[in-house]
Order: sequence, then structure tokens, then C-alpha cells
Amino acid sequence: MNYMIITRLPARFARYGKVSTASGLLNTFVYLGSAASTYGFGAVTDRFGWQASLCCFAAAGVLGAALNAWAIPKWRRFSRAQ
Repeated sequence: MNYMIITRLPARFARYGKVSTASGLLNTFVYLGSAASTYGFGAVTDRFGWQASLCCFAAAGVLGAALNAWAIPKWRRFSRAQ
């Protein structure tokens, strides 16, 4: 998924001359999220155990899927405008 986010998706911004900007911003947020989740899930595991961490993993997956589903119509409009 990381490959799709930081390499394929920014190509859509070539028309605007913003491929590098889009790639850099997406890459930044991917790595910030990775760092935050590393410490966050570690803290949850230390305090509440693995069962809580697995619930958090599942909740994060559901939230990510919901946000992606929410963004689909907006992305389709953007893609058609090109």
C-alpha cells in the first residue's frame, strides 16, 4: 500500500506540476503515522496487553476502510476532472 500512496498516486498531480509536492506530503504523513502507531500500539500493549492491541489493530483497519470509502466519490470527481 505504501508503494501505491507515495509513488503511483502523486502521478495524478502531473497536470498541476505538483508531483513532488504530493509525493513528499504523502510520504511525510505515512512515516509520521508509522512512528505514532509504533509508540501508540506499544503503549497500549504495555498497559492493557495484547488483546487490547489486537482490538486497536482491528479498529484502525475499520477506520481506515471507512475513511477510504468516504474519499472514493471525491477521488472519482478529481480523476474525471483531469
